[in-house]
Amino acid sequence: MIGDWCAGVQVYWHDHYLLHGELITFAIALPLLGLLAPIVLFRVHEMTTVALGREPTQLLHLPSPRMAARMPKVSIHIPAYREPSEMLLRTINSVVRLDYPDFECVVVINNTPDPAFWEPIERRCRELGPRFKFVCVQNLEGFKAGALRLALERTAADAEIIGVIDADYVVDPLWLKDLVPGFADPEVGLIQAPQDHRDGCRSSIHAAMNAEYAGFFDIGMVERNEVNAIIVHGTMCLIRRTALDAAGGWSSDTICEDSDLGLTILELGWRAHYTNRRYGWGLLPQDYLAFRTQRARWAGGAVQIVKKHWPRFLPGMSLLNHDQKREFAFGWLSWFGAEIVAVAAALLNLIWVPFVAFNVVPIPDHPWACPIIWRLIPCEPTKLMV
Repeated sequence: MIGDWCAGVQVYWHDHYLLHGELITFAIALPLLGLLAPIVLFRVHEMTTVALGREPTQLLHLPSPRMAARMPKVSIHIPAYREPSEMLLRTINSVVRLDYPDFECVVVINNTPDPAFWEPIERRCRELGPRFKFVCVQNLEGFKAGALRLALERTAADAEIIGVIDADYVVDPLWLKDLVPGFADPEVGLIQAPQDHRDGCRSSIHAAMNAEYAGFFDIGMVERNEVNAIIVHGTMCLIRRTALDAAGGWSSDTICEDSDLGLTILELGWRAHYTNRRYGWGLLPQDYLAFRTQRARWAGGAVQIVKKHWPRFLPGMSLLNHDQKREFAFGWLSWFGAEIVAVAAALLNLIWVPFVAFNVVPIPDHPWACPIIWRLIPCEPTKLMV
């Protein structure tokens, strides 16, 4: 009798012990899966739509060479901070070769006191004449957005389109000639071309970086463009000046001023165009540490943008439609969720190891047995041993 009682107690405690293990396991796993599921579905939907679905219908179609379109004046802005002069000179020289009848270029070098950085740029702009305006200012507040606001102040009054390129970008001579005609539609507020890089062969890590960027611009941006929900980037971007003014100009209350401005323009009801043809090539981050710093900056900026813009996603608070809100919401979830879930899963694995190793909380074996049982059922189910 005592032996039977002890055996019963042992079975009870084993079942009770296992039940608690199952509850703890599922309490941790289900929330993580709940976050991962929509992220995975969103990514898979993007890739399958672009790879296997219908051809994109909203990519910007280049005008016919014979088409006589009005060519509004473009002001190209190049903000620079402690950039090597030889690199910036290469960028300016590529702008000189643009095949476009009416443009100017405003180069703003900010918070760079060493003359070795800016004197060669000043000389080159002077050589190129009045179309190339050089501005050097110290103690400028507002980071890149502050430099772009200053460039806008120095912009010609008759410039209708603002182009923005980073200081390391070499642009295709056809950039403006191909894309500016897209502004013939008065509802178009901005036109974005992809970022690309000319140093992807420098090392294996640079090749991996370049491939990751290309995946975003050839999959994510193409799919988002179908519903007018692209993310604006601070290079290879053309913006209608009236749309820029309506959005309040460049804001310094987020560190991703480009994406912030682009979303504001969309919230006001403007149309954005995207082309996946490359018109400019910059330089990748120097090494993994620079890459990590860049991503940390983007993540911090994305948090600021969410905090600033979430009220405008409420009904009636902006002109964003349902599809646009969905793309931005899932994009943010993917950006934050993928990183947060991955880090949380890694930390939980580390925490979970001693519990499993020392049998503190057993991993429930029933779910793992399901595939085995399913495989045996078609054979002789009456002989299964449970």
